[in-house]
Amino acid sequence: MNYQIGLSGMNVAQRAIELVGTNITNASTPEYHRQDLKIVPDEYLAYPKVSLGGAMIMGSRRGIDVLIEKEILHQQVSAGQLDKELNTLESLQGVYGNIDTQGLGLAIQDFFDALEQLSTQPDELALQTQAVYAAQNVSEQFQNLATYFTQMDSDIQYQARSKISQVNQLLQNITDYNAEIRNLEARGGSANLLADKRDQAIADLSRLADVSTSQPDMSSNVVNVWVWDMPATIGDAAMQFEVGLVNTSGGIKMGVAVQGSTYYHTDFRGGEIGALLSLKNDLLPSYQDQLDTLASEIIDQVNAIQVQGLGSSGPFSELFGSVLSSSTTALVGMGLDVGTGTAYLRVTDSFGSSTVHSFTVGSATTLSDVINSINLLDPTHLQANAVGNALHVTTTPSGYTFDFLPESKAYETAPPSPPEAPFDPVPLAVPNWTGTANPSVSGVFTGASNEIYTATLVGAVSGQVGITPDMRIEIRDHLNNIIRTVDVGLGYAAGDPIDLGNGLKFSMSAGTMNAGENFAIRALASSDTANLWAPLGMNTFFAGSGSGDIRIKSGFLADPGLLATARGPNLSDNINVLKMADLADTNLANLGDNTPGEYYRSMVMTLGEDIALRQAKKESQDAVMQEMRKQREDVSGVDINEQTVQMMMFEKMFQGMAKFIMALDTSFQALLNAIR
Repeated sequence: MNYQIGLSGMNVAQRAIELVGTNITNASTPEYHRQDLKIVPDEYLAYPKVSLGGAMIMGSRRGIDVLIEKEILHQQVSAGQLDKELNTLESLQGVYGNIDTQGLGLAIQDFFDALEQLSTQPDELALQTQAVYAAQNVSEQFQNLATYFTQMDSDIQYQARSKISQVNQLLQNITDYNAEIRNLEARGGSANLLADKRDQAIADLSRLADVSTSQPDMSSNVVNVWVWDMPATIGDAAMQFEVGLVNTSGGIKMGVAVQGSTYYHTDFRGGEIGALLSLKNDLLPSYQDQLDTLASEIIDQVNAIQVQGLGSSGPFSELFGSVLSSSTTALVGMGLDVGTGTAYLRVTDSFGSSTVHSFTVGSATTLSDVINSINLLDPTHLQANAVGNALHVTTTPSGYTFDFLPESKAYETAPPSPPEAPFDPVPLAVPNWTGTANPSVSGVFTGASNEIYTATLVGAVSGQVGITPDMRIEIRDHLNNIIRTVDVGLGYAAGDPIDLGNGLKFSMSAGTMNAGENFAIRALASSDTANLWAPLGMNTFFAGSGSGDIRIKSGFLADPGLLATARGPNLSDNINVLKMADLADTNLANLGDNTPGEYYRSMVMTLGEDIALRQAKKESQDAVMQEMRKQREDVSGVDINEQTVQMMMFEKMFQGMAKFIMALDTSFQALLNAIR
C-alpha cells in the first residue's frame, strides 16, 4: 500500500491553502499579483491498464499581463509630470488672484483711476497722495508676485534634489531586489513576492521619472530598468543621478546628470522630476517674463511722461539721477534703452524768464558725455557732475531752477544750441527779425513729433502791428508746407493769441515789423527724443527695471507734489497727468498692442488655459488609467470569493487525503491480523 499518494495530496492541499491565504492577505496590497499553483500528477506505480500516483507542485506563477503592466507604467510616468505641473500652476493662479476683484490687476486699475481723479484737481494734496499710494500698491503687488516666483524657484530646486535622492534610493532597492530574486530562483525557490516588492519600487519610481523596463529572460522575474532611456539597473549595479544648474544660451537652467558627469540634461520629461525641470526651465520663466514685461512697461511709460512734466512742487534747483555701473561706458552698452536724438533742458531765472537748451545724444554717448554737454549749455547757471556714477545737476545762483518741460518758443535769431538734423527738424531759414514787435508762443504742443515753424512777413511793406494794413505773416513747417497765413496789421489787437493748431498759439506784441524778415517757432512735443532723461533717473516716478525691484522713488512719498501733473510752463494745466491716466487705455507695442489691463488679463487667461489643458489631459488620463487598472485587476487581482471557494476545495482535499491514509492504515491492519 502506497502511503505516498495520500501524503503528496496532503502536501499539495496544505501548500495550496497557504497560497490562498497569501492571496487573500494581499488582496488590497498595491502592485500585488495573484499567485496560482501549477499542480501536476506524480506517477509512482504503473500496473497493466492502471497508473497510480499522487500530485506534486511544479511551481507558482503570478497572474500578470506584461503589455498591461508596461502601459500602466507609461501612464504613471505621464501622470507624475501632469499632477506636479497642475498643482504648481493652480498654486500660482491663486497668487495671481481674481482678474477683476483682487491682486495686481485691480491695483493697476486703481492707480490709473487715481491719476484720472487727480486730473480734475491737479493741485489737491489729498488726490496727489492717493495717486502716489496707489502706485505704491502696484509696486508691492509686483514685488509680492516676484517674491513668490523666487520662492517657488528655490522650492523647485529643493524638491528636485529631494526627488533625485528618492530616485537613487529606489534604483538601489530595485537592484537589490533583482539580486535577491536571482539568488532565490537559482536555489529553486519562488521569487513572486520579491518580484511584487520590486514592481512596487518601479511603480514608485515611475511617479518620479521616465521609466521603462525590459525582461531579458522570460523564465526569470529579474527585469532591467531604464530611466530617461538610460540603463539604470543593468546587472547588480544601480546608476545614480544628480541635479544641478547649468548656464545655457537661454539662461541658467536646471538639469539632471549621471553622478560624476558634467553634462546636464535640461530637457528630460516624465514624472515629477520632468515636471520640475519643465517648471523651472520653461513654464515659470515664461510667466515671470510676462510679469517683468508688464512692470517694465509701466515703469518706462509712466517715467517718460513724468520726466517732461512738473507737479505743484515746481522745478528743481538740484536733482540726482540713478546710480549707473560706469560713467565712461556707453549708456546703450549698459543696457539702458537710450536712443539717438535730442535732449532738452529748460533753465528759468528768478524773474520767471526761461531758456530752453538742447544737445544731441548718440549711440556712443556716456554719462561723462552728458555731463560735459550740460556744462556747456549755460555754465553760469547750470552745473552737472557725477556722484557715485549718478548724474547730479544743480543751478546757481539762488532763484534759478531747471526742468525738462517741452516748452515751445519763438526765436528772433538762431535758437540757442540748435538741434542737429536728422534728430530734430531745422528752420527753412535762419531767423532774422529786427522789428520791435516781439512774437511769443503759448500753449502745449500736442503734435506727434517736434516741429519748427518759419514765420515770414510776406506783406509788401513794413509797418506796425495792428495799424498798418496788409501785414501778413506766412507760417510754414520744416517741409515748407504752409500751415497758416494771418494778418496782424490793421484790425489786429496786439497780444491776441492766434491758433496754430495742435494746442499751440502765438501772438505779436505792439511794434514794428520789416517786410521779408522771419522768426522761428520751435514746437516741442517731446523734450527727450533720445529717451535720455528717464533711463538716467532724472525726475522719474518709478525706480527699478522689473517686477522684482519696481518701487516708488522715496521723494514722492514725502512730497506727493513732485508727481508731474502739468506740462505747460505756467503749471496750471493737467495735460501730463492725463497722459499718464490715458496709459490705461493705450495699446502698447511692447505689450503686444494691449493696454496694461488687457495684458495682465491675458497673463491670467494664459495661465488659466494652461491649467485647463492639463486638467483635460488629466481627466482623459484618469479614464485610461481606470480602464487599465480594471484590466489588470481581471488578470492579476484577488477575488476573495473565488479564493474562498478554492480554499474550501483544498480543505476538503486535505480531509479526503487524511481519510485515504486512514483507509490504507485500516486495510493494512486487517491484512496483518489475517496473517497472524
